[in-house]
Amino acid sequence: MNPDLIQYFAQIDLDKNPRMVGNRSLVSVTAFGKQLAFAGSYLESQGFFSEDTIERSDQTNGSWPILTWPFLDFIGCLELSDTTLIELGAGGSTLAFAKVFERVVSFENNREFVETLQTKLPENASVTHFSGDTFDMGAVDVKPDNWVLVDFSGKRTKFIKDLTTQKPISELPAAIILDNSDWYRNGARLLASSGYAEVPFFGLKSGQTWVSCTSFFFVPDRLRLQFKTPFRQPLFSRSLSAKWDSLE
Repeated sequence: MNPDLIQYFAQIDLDKNPRMVGNRSLVSVTAFGKQLAFAGSYLESQGFFSEDTIERSDQTNGSWPILTWPFLDFIGCLELSDTTLIELGAGGSTLAFAKVFERVVSFENNREFVETLQTKLPENASVTHFSGDTFDMGAVDVKPDNWVLVDFSGKRTKFIKDLTTQKPISELPAAIILDNSDWYRNGARLLASSGYAEVPFFGLKSGQTWVSCTSFFFVPDRLRLQFKTPFRQPLFSRSLSAKWDSLE
């Protein structure tokens, strides 16, 4: 490391013999050094430095979909073991969400992704290849209580237009997750005009070097969210003493 940079990460007692700098007792970590270590540990735990999202989803310590971390924390708090997810755009998310939802029915237009996933899928998940840059919802029987994730490579707004004009809101999915919703604002407006409410989750994604947005769209009078008990707290979060949460 450049000696000029050491001052930002560590404090060295200059009154001691410089030849003994390697002695840890003479070195203390600065506040910035501690913050940097925490940031590095958190980013690594989220898979920020890794590229193989499918392989990383096999790990036992977490989910690795390429969706924003705040959204994934939100999903992690929900009880979805009786809900089916129709996933348009497969990958590491297919494996991760199979541990969250009762069933994951995935469709993907990248044949290589499909072939890789088919050797790893659990019994409650499936993946089917489709061609083209949009998806025909007539290819799958979507029920009103299903959730749909729109994350495929192609014309997502056209898909949303076709979906929302084919059926009344009472027959559309109770919840639609639109990834990269900051790029697909026409699609977001179509969902809003159809009766969906939007909750945007801005944040980082694993392996991505810019802030993105994953939006959760839901029909207000049809969706009743159930949260896990006890309340789930993500890795690196802190708990407060119970006495501060007392009613007395």
